[in-house]
Amino acid sequence: MVAVIAGFTWLANVGHIRADVQAAHLQNQMRSGVAALDVAGVAGDAAGLAPDVPYYRTLQAMALESAADALPFGSLPERQLQEGALEAWQAAAAINPLSPVERLNYARALYARGGPFRPDVLNRAVAEYEVLVRLSPNNWTVWLELSAAYGAAGRRSEGEAALARAAELIKRQTTADQTDETAVLNFASVHRQLGLPPGEYFP
Repeated sequence: MVAVIAGFTWLANVGHIRADVQAAHLQNQMRSGVAALDVAGVAGDAAGLAPDVPYYRTLQAMALESAADALPFGSLPERQLQEGALEAWQAAAAINPLSPVERLNYARALYARGGPFRPDVLNRAVAEYEVLVRLSPNNWTVWLELSAAYGAAGRRSEGEAALARAAELIKRQTTADQTDETAVLNFASVHRQLGLPPGEYFP
């Protein structure tokens, strides 16, 4: 029994070592300007060697998005690459469902692809953000992005409630002498998206 466990452990370690080699090759490719699709292929190979490491799926998703950005928006190849990137983001999030980092990347990818013409994707983004605020209840960024997602989905009252929670957290995490400028700018942007009247955001 011990020998069997040792054998599986050895195989897993070999897979991780080979994946790290692939990742190093990937970084060299990125520095040398190799096409994003080639980079995505190497990242996919690394993910296959170490399926329990979300980093490789994240690299694959980023490379596929980069390749898609170089194509005409809305073209079939562009849509296919974006769907592939979305699947990679989802795979990264599934490896560790309790990790807010990977889930936030996935939620953002869904939100970017959702909208009035893809309400199903937008609703999936909202659902991911709702999970995220439970995982990170004191993260103002997550509440702010949930507010924007609610607004895009036509759920204004829920968007305003999430925005109020984001404002409360931002105020709590800043002082009168030191304001997080990024927080204020992002808050103001979502405030406008929800169609709320301008005013004093953090009195």
